[in-house]
Amino acid sequence: MIAMKRKFPLSVTVLLVLLIVGLLAGSLFFIFRGDGSDFSLTIGIPQTDSDGQITAIDFTRSKPLERPEDINTVVFSFVTGQFLQDRPPTVSPDALLSMTDTSRGLSFLVEVWLCEDSVIFTTDSDDGNVYRELKGTYADALRSLVEQQIALYP
Repeated sequence: MIAMKRKFPLSVTVLLVLLIVGLLAGSLFFIFRGDGSDFSLTIGIPQTDSDGQITAIDFTRSKPLERPEDINTVVFSFVTGQFLQDRPPTVSPDALLSMTDTSRGLSFLVEVWLCEDSVIFTTDSDDGNVYRELKGTYADALRSLVEQQIALYP
């Protein structure tokens, strides 16, 4: 018995090629479409008065974080922070982080303290400020980002 090669009709071949090209184009579209963030993250430094109260935030030398790795570090740091068991800091924060969603007009401000073995940050809630403490890998990564930004200020 002689085996015969079976050829696909031209229309089936064209449809398969179009399907493969469409899937590749769709994949590339979704890969490159997600390169922009929905919000802006900027790290600034507090300006204080003689009593140590924050009067303003200086963002003049800071640029918004653009690398997805940096944005993920900040977001995951906020998620993994544990509630602070000790007393909250009484000194002014080392930095302030502004998260802004301009499309919705939302803004969120986070105070950040760089401690010896941890990073403390505060978020607002209905009950007042909530202090969280971050240790380990995320603390080191967040500390590095904040120190890079505040080093821009004399």
